[in-house]
Order: sequence, then structure tokens, then C-alpha cells
Amino acid sequence: MQVRLLVFLLKKINTPQYVHGQMTDFIHEIWDELQPEDFKRLETGRFRCFTNAGFAATELRNAGFLRCGSAEHHKTWKLSLTGVLTAAAAIQDNKWRIKDSSQGVGSPTNSFIGRWSKKYAGYDAIVESLRSFCEPEFCAFDTFQPTLKRVGELLKWHQKEIESAGIILHEKRKITRELIDELENTPKYAEFMTELTDSIQLEKLLNSVT
Repeated sequence: MQVRLLVFLLKKINTPQYVHGQMTDFIHEIWDELQPEDFKRLETGRFRCFTNAGFAATELRNAGFLRCGSAEHHKTWKLSLTGVLTAAAAIQDNKWRIKDSSQGVGSPTNSFIGRWSKKYAGYDAIVESLRSFCEPEFCAFDTFQPTLKRVGELLKWHQKEIESAGIILHEKRKITRELIDELENTPKYAEFMTELTDSIQLEKLLNSVT
């Protein structure tokens, strides 16, 4: 469900909402992809699909695909740059529906979507990917070049650390937490994300699926 949620958030990236509204709209969008057991009411009173969506969002946030640099980011699900890149790659690979994944709810996200996210460890890879689904006149690559180069360096560092032999899950989460903090504190990162959000061509991206 994590990748499905990433793609949903990319499609709704210019529709500001708080978490409750996002979760409701997400469940409505994936309604036909769910199984009868997903509508079982749990002891909490919630349907299982809503609880699973919450778990998916938590894993995405822990893995750095959702922003969490301020209190406002915990009131809504907002994609980070790696979240945008990974959601776009999932669409382009046409492997983003729930049936395309056998991943269990609550399982570590990195192991599942690493095949997409690790491609963006570097400035050139980031820019190449963004150009494939941003408006042609989007010129922020030059304006924010130092920012994107720093992000590329951080992603390279993160990938190297995560792939270290013998590293265990809680250490991976610690390293990813460091990455998230560094990204949010990178000069002009927030400004770049604002400009990027306004320049994404969703129709172009969705039409790229073969």
C-alpha cells in the first residue's frame, strides 16, 4: 500500500488537505483494489483499510518519502523530493497498484522501493528524472543547483550507509532520520519544493505509461 499511497499523493500534490481528508480520499480511490478483509471493523472501531493506510504513511515518513520538518508536516501527508521522484518512477514503470505488490502492511519501506529510490543518488540523476515530468520552462535546476547538488550528496551518503554490511533495522531508521533532518535543513530546500510542486505535469507523467 505504500507505493499506492505515494502515487496518490503525487496526483493530489496541488490539493492541500489535512490527513483525515487525504486518508478518506485515498480509500475512495483504491476502493476497487481492496479485498473484503480490508473492510473488517477492528477493535478500535476503524475499518482495517484506514488503519493500514495510516501504517503505510508512517513507514513512508520514517523512510523519508514524506516531509516532517515542522509541526505542519505532521498534519498532512506531503511528499519529500525523494517521495516525488519515487512516485513518478512507480508510475513510469506502471508498477504502482496494490495488486502489483506483495508487500505486507508495516514492513520496512526501503527494501521494497529501493529499486526506484536508489536511482536518484546524485545531482545528474535527480535533474534527469525531474525533467521527464516537469514543465519545459521549469528553470529551477539552475536557480537551485547548490541545493540539488547537496541533496544528491546526501542521498549518495544515505544509500552507502544503508547498504553497509550487517546494518540492522533500527540503525537504518536512525540513518534515515539523519537524512530527513539534513534535507529539511538544506538551504532553499523548502523553496525548491514549492516551485517543483507548481511545475509537475501530471498528465504528461500519466500519459508516459506504456
